[in-house]
Amino acid sequence: CHSPLATESWQSLHPATQRLLIDVATDLHERSTFLQHHSEFPNTREVDFELSPVSKNYTLGVKPFFESVLPYWWAQLAELLVLAVLPILILTCLMLVIIPSLFDLKVTAALQHFYGELKFLEKDIPKVTSDQPIALTKLMGKLDALELQVMSLELPDRYADRWYTLREHLAAARDRLLKSRGR
Repeated sequence: CHSPLATESWQSLHPATQRLLIDVATDLHERSTFLQHHSEFPNTREVDFELSPVSKNYTLGVKPFFESVLPYWWAQLAELLVLAVLPILILTCLMLVIIPSLFDLKVTAALQHFYGELKFLEKDIPKVTSDQPIALTKLMGKLDALELQVMSLELPDRYADRWYTLREHLAAARDRLLKSRGR
């Protein structure tokens, strides 16, 4: 007779508790008496309720790795460490590796954006001559706005060389623009 209530009861028990109950039952019933032989009980042959898979495996001698190597309390602690703490540590280590590279990509993308804007400005410089003061003023305004954006960037010290190089390129573009103005 399989009772749904009995099935639900073993599902609500933690597997370690089920194994511990089987150990206690074995300790209590392994001694022989005038009604039973040595290690005759507990048995799984004639039961009224369905056994849990954990109980079936445990009575057949299949123990979790840590419980076969360590005492019960240490085995539970080791299992907790492996199943809970180890994934958190691995995730933390991965984040410590990934986040700096993501930051580096963000800084590189920002600097590349400014270089792209500078490239568009430099393409327009030869087209502007001294007889086009409005176009020259417009390019100078774009260059000023780009320089202000670059000056307002707050980057870590390890990107200082790239930041100064970008500022030098902006200064060179300004010199070229001023020379075309003087022609």
